[in-house]
Amino acid sequence: MQLAEAAAAGLFAIWHCGNHCLLVARPKVRLENGQLHCWDGRPAVEWEGGKGFHYWRGVHVRDAVGENTDALNPRRFLTWRNAEVRRVAIERYGFDRLIRERRARLVSKDRFGKLWHLKSEAEQFAFVEVVDATPTEDGTHKTYYLRVPPKVRSARAAVAWTFGFGRVRDYRPVVET
Repeated sequence: MQLAEAAAAGLFAIWHCGNHCLLVARPKVRLENGQLHCWDGRPAVEWEGGKGFHYWRGVHVRDAVGENTDALNPRRFLTWRNAEVRRVAIERYGFDRLIRERRARLVSKDRFGKLWHLKSEAEQFAFVEVVDATPTEDGTHKTYYLRVPPKVRSARAAVAWTFGFGRVRDYRPVVET
């Protein structure tokens, strides 16, 4: 079979060596903004029969992260070495749920937001919870959780850090947009 015939039949080459070529079925590929992405429990790269690979905005994640949020275990994913995959697992699990179920400690609350500390078996995490000042189309305001260094002690300092201010006193916003 020629490569053109194989491609027309739904196959494509993934390895070629001399006179031999390995052909596999063409997978269904799901993209968002040009990146592999699917967050409804199906793989972003999927072959007939459901086998595939899960991706979140271009980040390859374990099947457990992509398939079922109920199966995610914070005790486990908070110890994963890959920070990017760990971040996706936290996002998939949900910050509200993580803070509530893992009994995160509210360290600081001020007009800039709320600073949460969460200790896991592997490390200490700190997140600042902020509310977007700009309303969405339906008039609600989105809440975001931003990871900050655990040494930060106030919500204002955490927000200042996210904007690149090393000293809290230098962070003096006049207008929020």
